[in-house]
Amino acid sequence: MTCPHKDTCPLFPVFTNDKLLNVWKTFYCDADHATCERFRRSSEGKEVADSLLPNGTTLGRRTGSGP
Repeated sequence: MTCPHKDTCPLFPVFTNDKLLNVWKTFYCDADHATCERFRRSSEGKEVADSLLPNGTTLGRRTGSGP
């Protein structure tokens, strides 16, 4: 079942690389959108940051050590 927010998700304009966007759409929007953290938060009436990715990580957040 396709996500009801697929056509209006504010995350999509953030991606300048269509190939990366298509990966997210394939695994979350077109497959099991119930596993999308954005969808879950929205369904619960919680705030959804534009930088929140479907897997629950945030764009721009670095992990590990390094510069």
